Amino acid sequence: MIKKAGFTLMEVIVAITILGLLSAGFFSVAFSARNLTWRSRMRLRGIEIARHRIEELRRHVRADTWDTGSLRVMGWTGWANAPEDSAFQSRYIVQSIAGGYQCRNVTVQVRWNEAGL
Repeated sequence: MIKKAGFTLMEVIVAITILGLLSAGFFSVAFSARNLTWRSRMRLRGIEIARHRIEELRRHVRADTWDTGSLRVMGWTGWANAPEDSAFQSRYIVQSIAGGYQCRNVTVQVRWNEAGL
């Protein structure tokens, strides 16, 4: 009897199935890693924009006054596009600190649209 070399149809189907499952797992991990990297970059950019906004506000916030009338606010400002990057919006609030301290608390919030994923 002559023995033929090669794989049976069942062996080929099992091998393709295993390869498909492994590929699906690999692509799922790669896609998740890409999304996490993108979100991390967006968060870092948001932090940079918030720090920049705080530095801009620093010259307006003094111990004795909140000096520029156009910047005087009693609550949160409206959301405005960040000049550094139009994909981001920022707003801020300046509050006096209770207890007679001669300083102000400045809080900045930054947001962006994650629909670009």
